[in-house]
Amino acid sequence: MRRYATGVLVVLAVLVAASCDLVRVPAPELQVITRAKPGDEPADLASGLTMEFGKPGNGVNEDVVVTIRNIGDADLILEAAAPHYVAIVDQNEAEKPFSIAIGADTNSIGPGEEVSVTVRFVGQSTSTRYAAKLLIPSNDGEHPDYFLNLQGDGDGF
Repeated sequence: MRRYATGVLVVLAVLVAASCDLVRVPAPELQVITRAKPGDEPADLASGLTMEFGKPGNGVNEDVVVTIRNIGDADLILEAAAPHYVAIVDQNEAEKPFSIAIGADTNSIGPGEEVSVTVRFVGQSTSTRYAAKLLIPSNDGEHPDYFLNLQGDGDGF
């Protein structure tokens, strides 16, 4: 009977510890550092915010570095296709003014580590506001499909 009571107490203790977050499973956590618009200081940007490229002029490249950090305690795996491990989606397919100039050098980011990606907007001669998304899919349980809206203006806008 004592063994049974001891076993029940152990099970209860484990359940209480788990419910109190004392037992935690290691997990990756994505953090993205970049600037929101020209002239801004780099900052932590939440998914869904907009990164503006301004109006660089026809044929002029405007590059923005995006730092992807793992502030979790397990490996963060970037899940977009190689060679960049991030993707530009939802843009005008005819002109494609947004691109990945320099992709991540690996798809696996250890705890406390980071990679950088350079996103490029090539200025156009039109009077158009261009939009796309930078998609950063990963194994982050809270933000598996992190994205930033991208926006840049044609020279005549």
